[in-house]
Amino acid sequence: MAEITAAQAPHALGAALDESWHTPLDPPGAPTALIRGGTTAGGVPALYPLVHHRGRHLDGPLERTTSEIQTLLLRLIASMPLKHLRIDVFDPRVEGRLGMFAPLRSAHSASFPPASTSTSAFREVLESATATAAANAEVIATEHASDLGDLWKRRGVPTGQYRVVVVLNYPEGIDRETQHLLTRLARSGGRGGVILIVQNDEQGCPVDEEVRAADLADLLYKSRVDASGDLLLNGYPADVVVRADGPPPPALVSSVIAAAAERASSDTGPVVPLADLIASDVENPWTGDGIDELEAVIARIGERDLSITLRSQNPPFANVLVGGAVGQGKSNLLLDIVYALAARYSPDDVELHLLDFKRGLEFQRFAADAAGKNWLPHAAVLSLESDRAFGVAVLRHVAEELEERAKKFKAHGASGIEDYRRSTGQTMPRLLLIVDEFQVLFDGDDPLTDEAVALLETLSRQGRASGVHLLLSSQTTSGVTGLRVKGESIFAQFPVRISLKNTVMESEAILSQGNKAAADLTYRGEIIVNRNTGHDPEHSNEQAISAYAEPGFVADLQAKLWRLRPEGKGPLVFVSTEFARWPQMLPAPEPGSSATGLIGRPLEVSERPVALTLDDDVDQTVAVVGSDETLALPVISALSQTIGASFAPGEVIVIDLAAPTSADAGQVIRAELCELAEAGAELTVVGRDEATSTMIGAVRAALADPGRRMLVLGLGWQRWVGLDDPHPARPDDDDDFSTVCVREVLEELTQRGGVQGVHLVAWWTTLRSLQDQLGYSYSGVRHFITAKLGLEDYRGLTSHSEQPITGYPRVAHIDRGGDDGPTVVIPFARRKESL
Repeated sequence: MAEITAAQAPHALGAALDESWHTPLDPPGAPTALIRGGTTAGGVPALYPLVHHRGRHLDGPLERTTSEIQTLLLRLIASMPLKHLRIDVFDPRVEGRLGMFAPLRSAHSASFPPASTSTSAFREVLESATATAAANAEVIATEHASDLGDLWKRRGVPTGQYRVVVVLNYPEGIDRETQHLLTRLARSGGRGGVILIVQNDEQGCPVDEEVRAADLADLLYKSRVDASGDLLLNGYPADVVVRADGPPPPALVSSVIAAAAERASSDTGPVVPLADLIASDVENPWTGDGIDELEAVIARIGERDLSITLRSQNPPFANVLVGGAVGQGKSNLLLDIVYALAARYSPDDVELHLLDFKRGLEFQRFAADAAGKNWLPHAAVLSLESDRAFGVAVLRHVAEELEERAKKFKAHGASGIEDYRRSTGQTMPRLLLIVDEFQVLFDGDDPLTDEAVALLETLSRQGRASGVHLLLSSQTTSGVTGLRVKGESIFAQFPVRISLKNTVMESEAILSQGNKAAADLTYRGEIIVNRNTGHDPEHSNEQAISAYAEPGFVADLQAKLWRLRPEGKGPLVFVSTEFARWPQMLPAPEPGSSATGLIGRPLEVSERPVALTLDDDVDQTVAVVGSDETLALPVISALSQTIGASFAPGEVIVIDLAAPTSADAGQVIRAELCELAEAGAELTVVGRDEATSTMIGAVRAALADPGRRMLVLGLGWQRWVGLDDPHPARPDDDDDFSTVCVREVLEELTQRGGVQGVHLVAWWTTLRSLQDQLGYSYSGVRHFITAKLGLEDYRGLTSHSEQPITGYPRVAHIDRGGDDGPTVVIPFARRKESL
């Protein structure tokens, strides 16, 4: 008999109250139909149908029926995953007789919400339970299962939610409308996972005259317990006496709740390896052509794989919006999409631009490894710890690509990317821009935000015909400052919506108003996919388990894909907090210039470094101005190495006014100039003690010698003192009493040194000190490079409306000989790796 009971009502569903209930069901949480109600006189467990059948109607004294309900609920709690069980209680007398289960809320708040005490609140519960039953029934029908338990067994994982609705003191507090909702649930028979338990109040209570209590009782499984504890179960012979189990011992209640809480905390849900979903593409990569669409397999619904598609037409699925609360697996989902696409399509079919605003390095894996290999060949731009300025630069770059593609289409009479590729036979990859935490781009009220909004609107509306697609991902899209006006029209261009678990408000923000499905998700990695702009959740929502991108698997996959195309140059990598990397090769000098100096890389999508040119002409001085030594010195170092290369053989003189003696001078760039000395440049480094004699001697002599080339590097030149003090013009000639001052040499050097092939690159910490030395108009300066100037000084060099530089490290280059305005530059790191 024990074996029969264990088969019909395993573990806690059929166990005596003094047995261990900690053994989980197998498959996990797949409850059987029968449950124990008591024990016959012969010691046989008395079972009756409950789960997936009619609910239960209990008659008898309140104390006895309450004990029955407590034991019944305890069996269900011990048998089902807490994350897939919800117990709602209607307690019209506010007596809290089921309060022993309140500790469940600390493990999973949705499992046992506070009891409803008003009729209106209970009606909302019944509406919600009906919606749950309908959603479960739809999935059950789709997969041809008999009930929710059968669906769990087929899938091998819990799906949907069992809802237990307990009505205490029925029919007190029940009106006609509420009675209608109850009878509708009772008629459903429990197939959709709703279990209705009604405690009938025999003591009498006020009853709505329009409520026929017998109608509900006739739809449920009837049972009665008398004052002695004997239980009468419908369907059992009248002469079979069943002794009710009685109230559960408090120690058992505590242990069951603790065990359920422990299982809930460790229950991370089912795992679907990405390796399984894309196995065929991994074995035979790059078999897709990408002409008409890009398809990525990212999740699984039961036995069925779920994909998302990027397509320009028939029907268009141009852009994707992804959301999810912190820790719910959003970064993993993005990896699923990237690697699923990269395995199926070659870099000729899909090109990735990846921006990460999380202040993390999640996308670092797509770059080259320490050996300079194994980057993801599809990645063209890779931005880590992005800032808004570079993010807008990427949007600008993609918009320019959009224009270039439109010109190609027009030239070949093509209507779009599909027509162009088929008619010309030329490659043109679909471009996918992925922006994680994209709301950072628009979190402001400034011109940068305005430009970002305008660019995003252009790309989202016009990109699909050209094969330009957007995937925007965020924890939150509600309340983004910059999208208050244009947000609705922009997001209308994102038909594919994906949300992991989130709040109700954010579920509606990501999916659509009224689509709260993401708030009901249970596990990390569960997703709602809607391809109808988030609308019509009943028919358009798909609930799935996203794949797990196991780190070792994706690393091996990326290395395999790199080996298919190792000759590429790798992605352009931008890290907002790092100095720029030196180029492998220096650009050729501009025609007609005597020297070219590199500063760094522009804050834009470009491999070409920012360079300045020095001509053999007047007014060629380079002035680095600003108080930040960590910016000024790398700039001076980069310029000294690159400009100095034009002066070997020749002379390079460093006048370091920050150092008191020549022995201490120039330490900041001495190492960087070693290569110039090895190439034949004559290197001299002096401090304050020799600064004046060097200016009046060597520098002044070079200015007077047309064939003598010299680069003068100045450090801390705000420290010049005694500029107008006279000094012997010819100290070796006792008969010559003429004098010269440093200011005269400085003016000659800054204004006319270039004509003689003598160039000056110097750093002043303040704009005022530069003005004191060179005059109000900064005579002789062609290039300004700012290194943390105050806004007033910065606008004094540029324009009154110029926006301040944000982020570090950043400098601005201003060429007074051009009309382009300031260029924001990321300086090169102090030591170059190669030239």
